[in-house]
Amino acid sequence: MKNNLIKFFPEEKNILAFTTTREKGDFRHNISAVYNLLKDLGFSGVKVAMPELVHSDNVFEAKKNNFSPNNLIKATDSILAREKDIFLAITFADCFPIFIFNKDKKEIGIIHGGWRSVSAKIIEKTIKKFPRKDRKNIKIVIGPGINFEHYEFDLEVAQKNFSAYPKRIIKSEKINKGYLDLKGIIKDKLQKAGITEKNIFDCGINTFTDKRFFSARKDKFSSNNVKACAAVIGVVE
Repeated sequence: MKNNLIKFFPEEKNILAFTTTREKGDFRHNISAVYNLLKDLGFSGVKVAMPELVHSDNVFEAKKNNFSPNNLIKATDSILAREKDIFLAITFADCFPIFIFNKDKKEIGIIHGGWRSVSAKIIEKTIKKFPRKDRKNIKIVIGPGINFEHYEFDLEVAQKNFSAYPKRIIKSEKINKGYLDLKGIIKDKLQKAGITEKNIFDCGINTFTDKRFFSARKDKFSSNNVKACAAVIGVVE
């Protein structure tokens, strides 16, 4: 795709889903940059729902009249939309953007898949918003994020928060350290929530090694100075 964007769901004509790369700049807390990007792509007159991201378990359903299109949605890490002309956006710099699309009903969603929100069951709470009978029609793309071999983690914290996924915690040679396979846990949780394995697509991009993307760990950002790419999804006619 042009303009340094990585596009997903290429087989679907009615969906636009993509991430930016670092060449497009820093999108953290920058909703106006998302509007400008969509305008450049030919989508003016749409509303953008974009959360501030606080590593929570909160899920927000965006409707035309329940959010301010020029402000970040507070205390939210997952957004859904079932109405036309609403695009959803989050930012990421190692955490996984998780794109959701129900083709039959033209429903969309996007989850900020950081370890805290995943541990707090944001995936389960998001998928629960869809009737169980519809979940077989939902397609998922797990976007760019950090691979386990670069995600060194406190072993005690990992075992406490992900005790149900012992195979996704790999011990390292360092005392009290391990590696967390967060993407593997995300896949496990999606399937357990009712998404079929064949409808879960892994883009395979590792933000730590792929120089096109910001990486909080590789770039050693401080918590107050994180730069991030954007992940965006919307229904198009």
